[in-house]
Amino acid sequence: MFLLLGSAAVAPVLTADQLLVGAFVGGLWTVLYRFLVVFVWVRRHKIDAMDPEHILPFAAAWRQGWTSLLVYTGIAIPVFLTLDSGQALLAGLIGPDAAGRISIIVWIPVLMILGSLLVAWRRLPRSASGWNDLLAAMVPRYAVIGATLFFAFAAAASLGELGLVEQLSALMNGIDAPQFVIAALVGLLIVVVSAPLTGTATVAAVGGVSFSALLAVGVNPVAAAVAILIFASTEGASPPGAAPIYIASGIAGVDPARLFLRLIVWFVLPILLIGVLVATGLLPLFVV
Repeated sequence: MFLLLGSAAVAPVLTADQLLVGAFVGGLWTVLYRFLVVFVWVRRHKIDAMDPEHILPFAAAWRQGWTSLLVYTGIAIPVFLTLDSGQALLAGLIGPDAAGRISIIVWIPVLMILGSLLVAWRRLPRSASGWNDLLAAMVPRYAVIGATLFFAFAAAASLGELGLVEQLSALMNGIDAPQFVIAALVGLLIVVVSAPLTGTATVAAVGGVSFSALLAVGVNPVAAAVAILIFASTEGASPPGAAPIYIASGIAGVDPARLFLRLIVWFVLPILLIGVLVATGLLPLFVV
């Protein structure tokens, strides 16, 4: 979302304040669809309810796990500080120039790490050898994640160097079609690009072009940005490059190739349709 807001095509038109509510509602539309899928699967496969003795009462669950919510303050605080009210409060404390230099991309990870440390304080190692063991266990995971992100952004940069943005701009400008068709073409483009890349790299590569194409056919700026984010969210179910597919397949012990068609039918295409309906206003975002 913040990469999209920072692109040259979007920055003059939209602010974080204007997009946050729309993005939240757009995300809820996709969550609602996922609930419907789960409802159908539960009925189809006759999955029984959990035994009552396995369900922890809310009060007991709250006492055991309320501290975990501290992690989310690492997201809430930086997002609040980017809103107009947060910026005004911050400007009164440290001055407008310093307040404008606060980077949400830097502070969300920093504060989430601090929140995680507070939540897990009693479980953290108390010796150098303990920290060495903990970090040695974590490093292989970060090596995979880091390599994935590095090559995803490298691929996005390569596409940019090869002239993808200019070519897509010319292509979109040359298409004379109804709003629904343009929205579907933009969505299909983002879905195809996000299959080998991450959603973040996809937005970095084609987000600005897609936004301009949607605006050119009269799509509301908030709806256009939300639709792009919805299209890019298919990355986790878009074979062949989505890491979550292989992680979930490994946990379940199934061949990931057996999931590809099901993922496309149950998730990629319906989420693509939801994005198109948001862009055309048929699924409202309740924002002006």
